[in-house]
Amino acid sequence: MSVIQTCEQARPEVINAKIRTFLSAREGRLLTRDESLEYQRLTVQWLAAKRVCGPGGPRRAEEQLPG
Repeated sequence: MSVIQTCEQARPEVINAKIRTFLSAREGRLLTRDESLEYQRLTVQWLAAKRVCGPGGPRRAEEQLPG
């Protein structure tokens, strides 16, 4: 399972859209084992992207601090 390293690789909102599309395509039924694993993989990617790209996440070296 790969973890997001930079915001350029994947933004949280893009991964969230993938999760929504994935679940919408399977609405009204239980996920299979493979689908459940895929959902878990997407969720891990989203959480990693939130840590890196979300509010309070690490800044790039060239970014200026506020103030």
